[in-house]
Formats: sequence, C-alpha cells, structure tokens
Amino acid sequence: MTVLGEIQAALIATIADEATTIKPGGTIIDAVSNGVDNTGATDAWAAIAALAASATAGDIVYLRPGTYSITSSGRVELPAGVTLRGAGKATKILRKNWTLSSIIRGKGVYTPTPTTTLTADAVRGAKTLTVASTTGIKAGDHFILGVDRLFTPTSVANAGEYVRVMTVNSATQITLHGAVRDNYAVAAEASLRKVVMHEGGGVESMLFADSEPGQHSAGNVEFKHAKNITHRDVHSDGCGGHKLITSIASLTAMWNHAQPRTSPTIRVSASSGTASTSSAPARTS
Repeated sequence: MTVLGEIQAALIATIADEATTIKPGGTIIDAVSNGVDNTGATDAWAAIAALAASATAGDIVYLRPGTYSITSSGRVELPAGVTLRGAGKATKILRKNWTLSSIIRGKGVYTPTPTTTLTADAVRGAKTLTVASTTGIKAGDHFILGVDRLFTPTSVANAGEYVRVMTVNSATQITLHGAVRDNYAVAAEASLRKVVMHEGGGVESMLFADSEPGQHSAGNVEFKHAKNITHRDVHSDGCGGHKLITSIASLTAMWNHAQPRTSPTIRVSASSGTASTSSAPARTS
C-alpha cells in the first residue's frame, strides 16, 4: 500500500462514525506529498493555504504528524465543505506570526445592505414575517434579522439573529423554519440582510503552539456565518483562541486562551436551530 493509501485507510477508520466523513467524490490531499514542510524549518502556512484554496467540498487537507511553522502573515481560508485535519497533538502548528486575528477561517458572505425591511413588527415566537417585498427571496435563503441600530457600524455583521426562509407566501410575506427569538420593531427599522452560509467542513485534530510564550493577542480558528461544521480534537498550549459564530442558533463560543486546553466538539443543527457541545473542558464566554 502506498503512503497516501495508508493515510486514507487510517483516516477512514477513525472517522467512520463522525458526521464529517468524506463526501462522494471527496479527496484526501496529503500536504507533505504536495511539498509542504512538516519539519518546522521553513514556513508551511502559505503552501497549506494554497492547497486549501484549491480544494472543493468534501475534500480533506491532511497534515501528517510534524511541525508546521507559520512565519508568513497569510490566513488559511477554508472553502465550504473542506476540512483541515491533522493527526492529533502530533500535528503541531507552531505560530511565529501574530498579525491576524485568526489563522484559519471559514466565512460565509454577509450583505450589509438590507434585502427588505419589515412592515409589521416581528414578535418573539412568530414564524411569519411581513416585509416590504419578497423580490429575490426564495425558500432556503438565510438572513440576519435585526434592527438598524444593531447594524451600525456595518462591520457588526453578526448582530441580530439568523433566520431561514421556509416558504414565500406572497409578495409581502414569508414563513420561517423556526420561531423568532426576540422582538424587532418597524419603528427601529427592522430588516432582513442576506447571508450565504459557509456550510460543512471544519478543523480537526491538531495542536496550536507559540514560539514565544505570552503571545496571546491573536486567535487560531474562526468560523463565521457557518453551519454544519465540525471543530474537534483541537488543542492549544495557550496560543490564541478559537471562535465560532455559527448558524441558526446564533451560537458564539469563544474559548479563553489564558490556559492550555482542548476545545469541545461543537455541532450545529441547521434544521432544528440548536447547538450541542460535548467533551468540553473549555470555558465559553
């Protein structure tokens, strides 16, 4: 069996009972076989970022045991459905650059301009919204429902709550998959702003480490406007943090980076709008 074959067999054996199994057509991309340095001698991050950018939904970018140094200032932007997976603590991400707020990110597309405004107050518990127009809105679309003051400045892209359209009832009315969790008044300029969610994939089985103790100003992993992602067996020696802003539940989990810890596994259900956490020695805030 080839080295890549052994890697694939081992991965399939370890993830057979997980939600993030390889999708049909998915490929395991072995970083070392593609020229990525796992000795820690040179920067590996730019090459890993390039591999991730070339991957498609269902693919796994695999980091063999070893040390992967980060000296470049770039970020690994994970396409939707792509997983970055190591071999547990034996895969060490050694950070030597703290320029960015996160070094691995999966991010949906948020539109700051309102798609439509509400023409009747949305009351907590309601599932039907009355809006100025449903033009351009279809079943399955995701939006952030909020009032104008929450969107100022527009960089506050996770204000309000996520909603998903179940049906478009008329030119001015939609029904949501789940009930609204708060009250949104027309007088406060309540509106819907579209989000194309980052869906699937995740970050799994690796250790983040600092080359210089005390460098805690930067984070490691961030998923924003995302759903159905996995974040498991991710360890830290005190380097940075892990932030997930995920899906319908508007779950924001930030693990304090002051002490070494292992992150919990978080799964978000898009259909039920709930989040569950397991194996969680980490604190949330």
